[in-house]
Amino acid sequence: MLSEKWVTLLRGWLGISRTRLFTAVITPSLIGVAAAVADGYFSALRFILLIVGLILAEIMNLFLADWTEYKKIDISRERVIPPPHLEGSPMLPPHILPLKYTAVAAIVTAIPALAVLIYFVTQLGWPVWALLATAAFVGVLYVAPPLPFAFFSTALLPPIIAFGGYFVMAGAGGVKAGLSSLPVMFISAGVIYTYRVLYEPRVWSNFEIKRSIMLVLYALCYITLLVVALSGVATRWILLGLLTAPILFMVSMTTARQKTDYMPATSFGVLMHFGTGILIAIGYIISAYL
Repeated sequence: MLSEKWVTLLRGWLGISRTRLFTAVITPSLIGVAAAVADGYFSALRFILLIVGLILAEIMNLFLADWTEYKKIDISRERVIPPPHLEGSPMLPPHILPLKYTAVAAIVTAIPALAVLIYFVTQLGWPVWALLATAAFVGVLYVAPPLPFAFFSTALLPPIIAFGGYFVMAGAGGVKAGLSSLPVMFISAGVIYTYRVLYEPRVWSNFEIKRSIMLVLYALCYITLLVVALSGVATRWILLGLLTAPILFMVSMTTARQKTDYMPATSFGVLMHFGTGILIAIGYIISAYL
């Protein structure tokens, strides 16, 4: 069992990473931008607008999620067991923003997000719409899954966002960035699996089998990283991402000891996602200056 101090730290990290650092969207975007920098493409204005736009879009999504929870709206139509309450929800404490106003907050946030979108469309054309439509479709599969495990669709976002980050910088290409973010994609799948399947409410059967599947998903991160780097698709400096492998040991130990609380293992998974993505991006930046 983890000490209360560790549990408090992990709970704080999970909440901060979801609603303040927005690691799910910023991390893969940095991989795409760093890959573009390594190829000689960079625009400070586009980089700032990219990060701001992604943050605004994520804030809007979180506000809408808070509003649907306030209204007790279940658009999944009970096809899946709802996920546990995640740390960092709601987006803002109710004493700062009452839940009944979160729909208004989402609309207000959407206005500058739309302005950023229009800028990129005017600069880069229809591919921006295609990327947005793909990401939106993935989001719909998560919140209203037509099949029991369709919520895994959001694990596909890192390659989409990384591809988009490269495209925003270079105006073309992006495949290398998308492939370089595959390790982060498998970590995303592992995180989703942890709190949606391994610790599925009211379903505790076959825990060890499900735990083994979770560990395989995480291990695929490092296997994919080796393949992408050693195949020559990307610079070998992205192997810096292997430095987060010890976190997988923490996930394994936590799930072996803690079989009722999803939060510690999920927090370690999010930390692995953030650390691996940042190290891959740093690897590209290092290669640009060597």
